Amino acid sequence: MRLSKDWRTLLKLTGKITGILLLAGFFTLGGIAFGAVRGIIERTPGLDLDSIAPKGYATMIYDSKGNLTDTLVMEGSNRDPAAFEELPEDLINAFVAIEDARFWEHNGIDLRAIARAAVGVLTGNSKGGGSTITQQLIKNNVLGGGRETSFGAKLERKLKEQYLAVQLTKVMDKETVLVNYLNTINLGNNTLGVKMAARRYFDKEVSELTLSESAVIAGITQNPARLNPLGGREANEEKRRVILQYMEEQGYITEEERQEALADPVYDRIQSVDVARQEADRVYSYFTDETIRQATGILTGELSYTENQAYNLLYGGGLTIRTAQDPDIQAVVDREVNNLEHYPVTRFSLDYRLSVRQAGGRRSTIRRRI
Repeated sequence: MRLSKDWRTLLKLTGKITGILLLAGFFTLGGIAFGAVRGIIERTPGLDLDSIAPKGYATMIYDSKGNLTDTLVMEGSNRDPAAFEELPEDLINAFVAIEDARFWEHNGIDLRAIARAAVGVLTGNSKGGGSTITQQLIKNNVLGGGRETSFGAKLERKLKEQYLAVQLTKVMDKETVLVNYLNTINLGNNTLGVKMAARRYFDKEVSELTLSESAVIAGITQNPARLNPLGGREANEEKRRVILQYMEEQGYITEEERQEALADPVYDRIQSVDVARQEADRVYSYFTDETIRQATGILTGELSYTENQAYNLLYGGGLTIRTAQDPDIQAVVDREVNNLEHYPVTRFSLDYRLSVRQAGGRRSTIRRRI
């Protein structure tokens, strides 16, 4: 059946009108989306480089010979900053391999990873997120960690992350970005940053970590509660396998090095360190108590800090306190004080700790041995 000329003309006209309407709708939606994105960017806080570095560091107390005798921490401050030169190559490569494979090449955002993540959401077959290490640093230290519950709020935060990540890459080199990230991240068991994680899980400095140990620590950060090697050994072990596989695929290690790392009984060492740590865990000594008292007096007296300011600085300001305590003399004193032969009628001792939460949320802890 042939259509009349009038019908053909009408169909062509209808097609043109439909095309124009679709094109107009496309530009309208595009304009709305552009305006929404522009509005989000205008609401994005300015990039303050001082806010990029993590806040809250443990205070270290040393004796007269430079031995660490005690660490003062409060919630969110169990961190000791590491410099880039302290970080072993395997540790850097492990984090890059699992968190941001193109970290050294992109401008703060990875368009390929974003596209992959979007496809994963649409197909229900996620193969990883689209956030770069730079975005994660922005999220944690500038945008408050990302605690939104609605999709709209999460999308807005993600756009802010991406915008600020591009801006940060223009003014901060990759090494500094990576150091700030590795000093910021939560690595489980009240451990913040890779330096404290090396001490907590392996009783060594971060510069001494092996390939196997580096993969363990890199495997924690995506979910510290579930993936830390003490409470989630099996999950961490699986993540470590994935990290080592990624490192081989990306050319950081050889097949032989991967197999050697997999054969390492690393979790036995972690367990041994944890047992030793619990056995050695003790209350603050009287010397440390006196050190805290004198330091507080200096801060509130000579330097005019309030008590709350002094507390925050002592337990979260990353101070280094060097004392006159002689470890050799202290060892003799400890041995004699704890010699039961000097106390024939004493058969028992008691350690106790008392925590008091004061107004404003400040927590004070008293530790004593009697």
